This record gives sequence, structure tokens and C-alpha cells, in this order.
Amino acid sequence: MEERYVQSPPRDLSFAGKFYLLFGRVMSQVGFGVTSFGMIFFFLFVLNSDFFDFYKFSGNLNKTEGIITDISRTNSSEGSKNHSRSIYELAFEFEDNNGNKQTNSSYAITFNYKKGDKVTVVYNVDKPKYSKIEGLRSGTFGSSIIFISIFPLIGIILIIVAFITGLKYIKMFTIGQTVTGKLKDVIPTNTYINKERIYKHVFSFTVNEKEFTAVLREPHYRNLMNGMDFANVISDIRSMNKENLEQIKNNIVNNMKESSNREEIIFYNPLNPEENLVFGKTKITITEKGNLKNNSNLFLIIILPAVLIAEMIFFLGWNFYYPTLVIFL
Repeated sequence: MEERYVQSPPRDLSFAGKFYLLFGRVMSQVGFGVTSFGMIFFFLFVLNSDFFDFYKFSGNLNKTEGIITDISRTNSSEGSKNHSRSIYELAFEFEDNNGNKQTNSSYAITFNYKKGDKVTVVYNVDKPKYSKIEGLRSGTFGSSIIFISIFPLIGIILIIVAFITGLKYIKMFTIGQTVTGKLKDVIPTNTYINKERIYKHVFSFTVNEKEFTAVLREPHYRNLMNGMDFANVISDIRSMNKENLEQIKNNIVNNMKESSNREEIIFYNPLNPEENLVFGKTKITITEKGNLKNNSNLFLIIILPAVLIAEMIFFLGWNFYYPTLVIFL
């Protein structure tokens, strides 16, 4: 590896560089995309289900007589495409223990009520707005719809993991000492990106005459192999002609030579060298003067987080402020 001078710590890292490391790397962007997509279904279905009944109907409950004021079919249904059943909204009113008139709706697929029927209403004494017809559900959908939450949950986990990793990157780039690490081992993982297997590249380095290791996860010499994975090469050998086989052999030989000589810059915590990272390939580069330079486009990075924030503001405003406005008017 060509020797590169790296400025001594503490080093400066721009806001754009820090933002990229925290929210702009692939895992973060995938996380924001998955979360944004999944939250649409969360707001449309989960927030309109009776999953939160454990909160609404906890504490001091009371039962009273109410009356059904209207019955209407919603635009929602349950079941498969060929066996879907419409969900009905049953509007009702009742008087709470303070003599105040309260109105609400319950939902059901099958029921034996008609407009004007008297029903038993269960309500939260401390918060009478939380009420429902006994035996029916308080939300359009049942609590089983909660499984939809798995999608935004996966996205949030990806964002958190990427954020924690980004904090490590920022710490190492700003206060870490540098040393040259030599490739020690290449270990295949079960992870694939764009059909390419990801490998753990283990580098060894020495600090105070003690050896440590650092790991970089990436495809195994993607450029040398022209995007081919070793497993794919072996499986495709029979369909290749002599020229192809000769090229593969040369690539493997070059791979072996390069593997034995590969070196990378390691950033490590001087107080604990086991806390480290391989410089690798990021949007953060080292200039000729040894400074850290950010090559990421902040505008492109901020699009997906901005979409998620806008989505949250819109749906939260719609679910909590719009009903209040309707009641007020």
C-alpha cells in the first residue's frame, strides 16, 4: 500500500461528514426507506385497530346504557380477496358518570344491532372518550393487525445500528491514532449484497509490541474478480471456454498475490486499541495534506430522513389533531 500521511488527532470532520456517517451510509438509507414505507401501513391500520385497548381501557372502568345513533359500512374489509367481509361502524352515544353526553363508534363484521337499539357501553371513567360497545372492538381492525409493525421495526433497528456504528466512525476519525494493518485472513459470511458474498477481512496491526486485529466487511476483491464470487466461479466453470478459464485462473492468482500484500490504514483508540476500524471505502477520504475530506452529497442523504419526518408529522397530525378540530367545529 502506498504510504499516506494522516493528520494527528484531534482531527476536524465537517457537519456533512458526520451526518453522512450517522445517517447516509447504506444501512441507514435502507433503514429510512423501509421505515418510511412500513409506517404508512402502521398509521393506516395499527393506529386504527383495537391493539391499544390495553391502555385505553385500563384503570377505573364503568358500564352504562347507550344508544346506537347510526350504522354505516366502512371502506375497509377483512379476509382474502375472494372471501372478504365488510367492516361496519356503529356510532353510539351515552352519558358518563358526570352526566356529560359522550359519542363514539365501535366496529364489527357481524352484529345483531340496528339504529336506535340500546346497548351496553364500557368506558374509562377518567377518560370517557375511551369507550366502546361491549363485545365489539374500539378500532376498525382487530389487534392481530399489529404484525404490520414488523416492517417499520426492522427499519428502525437498521437506523439505530447504523447510528451507533456511525458514532464509532466519528470517534475513530477524530481522536483515533493511525497505523498500517496487514491482511491476515479472509472469512466468508452468509451475507450477500447484489448477489455478491460479503467477507470478513481481518487485518493485524501492532501497538506497543502487542498485536491486535481489525475487521472490514466487503466483497472479496470485487475489482480483481470483476464482480464474480468464488462460489459462482466454481459453479460456472463447465460452461466456460478455455479463454474464460484462463482469465479466471489469472484473476485467482492475482487475488492470492494481492491478498498476501494488502494493507489498510487502521484508526484505533490509543487507550484501547481493540476499539478500532479499517479505513476502507467510505465517502470520507484522506487528502494529500492528511486531512479528512467529505465527498458525500448532503442533499441526497437528507431526502429519505426528511420523507420519514414529513410522514410522521402528517399522520400524527391527521390522527390526533384532525379529530379534535372536527369535534371543536
